[in-house]
Amino acid sequence: MTKKIILSFLIFFVCTSLLWAQNWQTMYEKGKNEIKNKNYKQAQTTLEPLARTSPIVGYQRHGAYLYALAAYHNKDFATARQILRTLLEQQPNWEERQEVLLLAATVAFEEKQTAQGFEYLKNITNTNLKEPIFKMKKNVFQNYPLERIETLYQSYPQDRAIAELLADKLVQNQNLPQAKRLLDEIKNKFSYTPEINTKVEANVPIETPITQIEKKSKYQVGVFLPFFASGERNFSTEKDYQFAVDLYAGMTIAKNILSNEGIELDLLPFDTERNEGKLKSFLNQSNAKNLDLLVGALYPNTLPLLSDFGRQHNIPVLNPISTNSDLSQSHSLYFLYEPSERTQAQQAAAFALDKLARKNAYIIYDENKKNEVMAAYYRDFILKNGGEVRLFHQTQASNKIYSNLQQALKDLAPRRTGAKNDLEELDPDAHIVVFTSEAATAGTFVSIVDASGKKIPTIITNNWFNFTQINADHFENLNFYVIYPDFIDSNRPEVKEFFNLYWEKNNTFPSDFSYIGFESVYYFGKMLGLYGKQMPQGIRQQDFMQGKVMLGHDYRHTTTDNKFVPILQWKKGEGLILSNDPNQIKD
Repeated sequence: MTKKIILSFLIFFVCTSLLWAQNWQTMYEKGKNEIKNKNYKQAQTTLEPLARTSPIVGYQRHGAYLYALAAYHNKDFATARQILRTLLEQQPNWEERQEVLLLAATVAFEEKQTAQGFEYLKNITNTNLKEPIFKMKKNVFQNYPLERIETLYQSYPQDRAIAELLADKLVQNQNLPQAKRLLDEIKNKFSYTPEINTKVEANVPIETPITQIEKKSKYQVGVFLPFFASGERNFSTEKDYQFAVDLYAGMTIAKNILSNEGIELDLLPFDTERNEGKLKSFLNQSNAKNLDLLVGALYPNTLPLLSDFGRQHNIPVLNPISTNSDLSQSHSLYFLYEPSERTQAQQAAAFALDKLARKNAYIIYDENKKNEVMAAYYRDFILKNGGEVRLFHQTQASNKIYSNLQQALKDLAPRRTGAKNDLEELDPDAHIVVFTSEAATAGTFVSIVDASGKKIPTIITNNWFNFTQINADHFENLNFYVIYPDFIDSNRPEVKEFFNLYWEKNNTFPSDFSYIGFESVYYFGKMLGLYGKQMPQGIRQQDFMQGKVMLGHDYRHTTTDNKFVPILQWKKGEGLILSNDPNQIKD
């Protein structure tokens, strides 16, 4: 009887395994064909069950790779990165590991994690991949701004793809002081001479004097946000719309206050629901081209549609919440209300050099696209302005984060027991900057510096206030300086007035988005009132202007973003505003 049971079990196991194998094969072939037909979204859905199983052998392993490839083409880089890392960790001897490394490097470059990308490429030994690697780098890096490509060339001076791309961009910017030297260097080193593109770039600043201002009695402002007004709202979708509701609620109060100041706006809300089709239908309406300002549309699938529409019809576009300047660098009518990542990093670095007089930078950042970009811009500014970068350290989430960070900072913040004097400062010109979105990184850093007995000037970002492990005392006792673009001084009468108006109208407290919605429409509405149709030129010639509820605005010498970046130091529990003059830093 026992033998029969065992035999039956074995037969059942074999049959089940064969059935699953057939299912995996069918799933794999279907997903493979969908990728071949460039139906990447459906391919990702088809292949997900394969990718989420243990990618040990056969179709699971190949399916996981194809799933990451589909995710890459869908610009779902986070998913692609996760799957590829799992494959590399679990399949050290897989014969197709080289292709996995190439795709992992491509994803890293797309996420601006260039150091990680080159680390992957370093492990590729297959000479047949030399040409695909060259083409991949040229394809991805061509979307990088000139400054970043120049920095890459400094780090990888023998890389032909980077050198050719740099030459291609420099030949269109030959007015730059370094252009001739670098072009000659690349020509001699690589025998490469770029062709001159006679196309006029769209990012030339409009700073010609305004001779005539065309004003209107009322300005039409289209607000394109995902309100999700139709259909049932529930807790699971609340995050998809509540911020938009708060933004718009702040905008309506700005409209009323501007009216009291003699500037009339019509706010025209359009519910995009993050849907390209809905946005297109709004923009196809005959009166859309008569709008004076476009606000939104925030997401990668809808934002380019609104941006292109603004460029086509000569209408300024305002993004109230983004800090990414990639699009605005090629669109002279596209404005960020917020200081960009680049501006925040450069202003903070200038603050360290000018106000703190600390030229030696110890830069710590984590595996996050925004933080890596800010760290790179910070490093570049320090180096170009006579400072030194003593540490450029990327943290990784792991159970070794304390020991790794302790090792990185050992010469600057040794353990208290190892120092001759608790107040001894090993590098009197040092300052630290930490760009992190991880509470574990922030908490670990605080523990290490606190234990060292040092009070080293440290620049951080305002998201540290969201980390529960860190209390207000740390900001003051550890000599922290905070990059805080959206700081609200609750003691100002204008802030109290807004708070009361918002409460009366909405019967709830304003959120951060409420303040942003108010301030962005108030300032750009003010600019429409001053300059009318010439607002894009006027805003770039307008001197620094104090904000209504926030601290200020300065768009001089830029086609992109607000150059005023408040930097605060905490004294007796309150933020003391310390900032550089934005006029000192020009693009």
